[in-house]
Amino acid sequence: METFLSDLRNKWGTLPSVLENNTLQEDWNAQNDNGSQWSHCAVAPIVMLYQGLSGAKPLTPAGKKYRTWPHPEDLNLVDIDIQFLSGAIGFKSKGLKCNRALSLDVPQ
Repeated sequence: METFLSDLRNKWGTLPSVLENNTLQEDWNAQNDNGSQWSHCAVAPIVMLYQGLSGAKPLTPAGKKYRTWPHPEDLNLVDIDIQFLSGAIGFKSKGLKCNRALSLDVPQ
């Protein structure tokens, strides 16, 4: 997760598409006013957010069974909803290591 957060902060987070219109571009060197995709769904950061930071990984295809093993690293606040076919899992982490509160809101 340390490597992912570093890439998110220093590589993904500084892309022109993020800075200019809050989207993730498809190409590393996307240019304005050409065929570059600026609102393409970049799957890798989203998967790492869900499966890495929150640690939520489906164990069955429909997500009726899953496991969680959170790794919020140096983030003071994480608040995300992870969508599974069986419902959303709400994951929250507040505080820093050794003084952190974690919560999960899971579907029945």
